Amino acid sequence: ELSSTEIETIHTYAKKLIQRDGSSVGLGPGFAVGELTMEFRREVKIALSPLLDAIFASQSSQDVDNVPAAYQFEKFIETLWEKLSGNGLSPLAIGDPGARTRVVWGTPPDGLEGQVADAVRRVVEAVAKTFSDVCQRNQTIPVSELVAIAARAVSAAQQLRRVPRYLFVDEFQDTDSEQIQMVLAVCARANSSLFAVGDVKQGIYRFRGASGNAFDQLKALAVARGLKLREYTLTQNFRSGKTLLGDLHPYFHEWGQAKYLEYAAQDRLEAARAAGRSRRVSLTTVAWTAVDGYVVDKVRTWLREFPEKNEKIAVLCRNNYEAYKFMKALRASRISCEVRTRE
Repeated sequence: ELSSTEIETIHTYAKKLIQRDGSSVGLGPGFAVGELTMEFRREVKIALSPLLDAIFASQSSQDVDNVPAAYQFEKFIETLWEKLSGNGLSPLAIGDPGARTRVVWGTPPDGLEGQVADAVRRVVEAVAKTFSDVCQRNQTIPVSELVAIAARAVSAAQQLRRVPRYLFVDEFQDTDSEQIQMVLAVCARANSSLFAVGDVKQGIYRFRGASGNAFDQLKALAVARGLKLREYTLTQNFRSGKTLLGDLHPYFHEWGQAKYLEYAAQDRLEAARAAGRSRRVSLTTVAWTAVDGYVVDKVRTWLREFPEKNEKIAVLCRNNYEAYKFMKALRASRISCEVRTRE
């Protein structure tokens, strides 16, 4: 039955769910995916104008200069909206009592700062409602809203157009709250069997809302829905050699003790084979001001240890700035190198 299997990213699957069952939330199968940037900015201006007028009117002539300009408000609100979207939240659901999205704004300070903070909150909540209507009229959904709307469509549909028997989710440690809700909504409506596999140590998407331990969140949400789960722990590693796994275990154990990740004695990885090209691992803490020199020294050491022309050395960096910084340091030391980025 492989030909009938749908294999795709979560967002692509969410789009298909809306195409099939989006009528339950007012969307037709021909809806578009787009950001509607100009329409969004217009709604921000409409919501902000009266609030900004009120702030200016409440200030003395001496304090008016401390009120942020309209364009500064608009830029900040747009950035905040993008941050919410990029952290696994659905901005369109803010203010909807029936939605799962909750933003804790806190208590704004007194004075002008408090008025500014309150204005930002009120604009975001107002735009969440009006921009939702704009998307509905245009039959267009921002990418960041696909998963949340798909979950609502599946839950509201009288009958699903396609009922999957099984759902397989790979790299589950990188799913965020909205994605987990969508997967469980499909399972609940279709009575599907779910298989989720992943490794909490490999979670790399916390910056955009992926849970620290998506499996714990899955358990909690599944119990709330009355779903039963069975858990299997995989500790036999077929990819890495015994030397590498043995060297990494003390680090994983220490980080588990410090609660940086979920790791206990029973989680220790065992090599399926002792052979392999594994080499000793050492992790070193280096002061930021000394990193350039450390990288240059390390690369020189590796070049001496691996003189063969077919051996390649890669320095993985967190961001492009670091990569170009190290490239300049290496080239200054007459070590040939290049930077490869995904952007």
